[in-house]
Amino acid sequence: MEYISIIVDAMSIHDVKTIIALWPTRSALAGDIDRVEDPVLVDRVHKWAQVGSIPPKYHGRIIRAARRRGLILTAEDVVAAHDMHRFEEREVATQ
Repeated sequence: MEYISIIVDAMSIHDVKTIIALWPTRSALAGDIDRVEDPVLVDRVHKWAQVGSIPPKYHGRIIRAARRRGLILTAEDVVAAHDMHRFEEREVATQ
């Protein structure tokens, strides 16, 4: 049952907040991607949620961290979460 909910959550990724919400807490996400040479504190994750964008240098770390937790998150998901025009394009394509 839990495995199915993870797949559904991954398939419904539509923005940065949804990516962040895959983790149990924002602090957990920060801890999973933190590096000595480039620390990530929870305040930074809060900022990403607020502005709706994660800097590209963290995309790979987040994808790998998701995989370590057994979550399904792809590069395509991350790109789509940052694509502000994808809904407009879909709407035009269906008309």
